[in-house]
Amino acid sequence: MATTKFPPLIAFTGRSGSGKTTIIEKLTALCAGRGLRVGIVKHMRHEFDIDHPGKDTYRYMSSGAAVRSITNGTSIAIMADGIDGLSPLDAAPHLFAACDLVIIEGQKEGAYPKIEVIGDSTEAPLHLSGVENIVALACDRDIETSLPLFRRDDIVPLLNFISRLTGLTP
Repeated sequence: MATTKFPPLIAFTGRSGSGKTTIIEKLTALCAGRGLRVGIVKHMRHEFDIDHPGKDTYRYMSSGAAVRSITNGTSIAIMADGIDGLSPLDAAPHLFAACDLVIIEGQKEGAYPKIEVIGDSTEAPLHLSGVENIVALACDRDIETSLPLFRRDDIVPLLNFISRLTGLTP
């Protein structure tokens, strides 16, 4: 049995509104400009659906299909049900084997390295609240930390750090 390639993986975590999406968007553009393929897993705490009533994928879901996909030959979307406990770490080697880097947004749990994005919230930063595996911070204010600290718009140094950490060749 062939082994599935496991792409380097990094997560961005932080409070809502901290700027995670903006950093990931800029980081993805920088990687794409260097010829790297980036896969992104957006973790959400609420329900979502791409199987809308009246559409074929909804009809397939309603008839009992556990996995549905839709493609036009160049893009694909996949929805699967009943995959309790499948973390981004579990899914990455299967769904993102063609990628050079996988970025997870919004997941605090998991044994993969995380960069915490700290915005303007007055709540305690996650790395002080027991969230594990935080390896760096992205923050526009001065804070005391022993972790590497990046400004939220320091995308090139951030990519260089991720590359050293994960073995990614930018």
